[in-house]
Amino acid sequence: MADFEGSLPIKTVRDDDVKLKIVDWASGSEATAGWSIDANGAGLIRAVELDIRALAFATDKVDVSGSDITVSATAFDIRALTFATDSVDVSGSEVIVTATALDIRALAFATDSVDVSGSSVEVTGNVTVDSTDLDIRDLTFATDSVDVSGSDIKLTDGTHVASVNSDGSLNVAISSGDLVHIVEYFTSAAVAKNSAEEYDYVVPAGAEFKGENILVGSHGAVKVEFGILMVLPSMY
Repeated sequence: MADFEGSLPIKTVRDDDVKLKIVDWASGSEATAGWSIDANGAGLIRAVELDIRALAFATDKVDVSGSDITVSATAFDIRALTFATDSVDVSGSEVIVTATALDIRALAFATDSVDVSGSSVEVTGNVTVDSTDLDIRDLTFATDSVDVSGSDIKLTDGTHVASVNSDGSLNVAISSGDLVHIVEYFTSAAVAKNSAEEYDYVVPAGAEFKGENILVGSHGAVKVEFGILMVLPSMY
């Protein structure tokens, strides 16, 4: 048997006469469970908590494959990200970008749009506007003008279109309608030699004038001139 006190060697006749059981020191000879050795001669170590040295990133590693790892953190201090190799997935998140000046690619009319509603926009330079209907303020004669040079302008009442002759004159058709015959008399007791006497007949507003004849009588030679002064309404 083993000598616990004197630490003397155990002498045997053959090499396999003695078999050892390794147990914990506190149990001593009363120990019932010993160290298990597998078929390869490796001993099995069981432990609840191991107090080991601090691990070093350069030489140590911990294999957690097959385990569920939950990482909870508020802020991560990581290396600086690079555009070439890193990406951040923010899908499903609301991202607010605040900036004073953004340097972006050139915008294309076919695919890009810029919403400036609610902003004051100042346009410098020549701007070409392509539109069918423009809703603008009412124009005023004193301050506004419309350049229609090179365009065909038609004078119409919505149904008929006025015709212009090759010499620039305008065809005017006057219909008789319901005419009222008015006979106007003008007399003068005496007209001096080489002097004139005038008589003006003013056509009432909204009425049409159609002269039929002029009758003149005198006691001597007389010269008669007849003329019409037409005042056209202003056209803009």
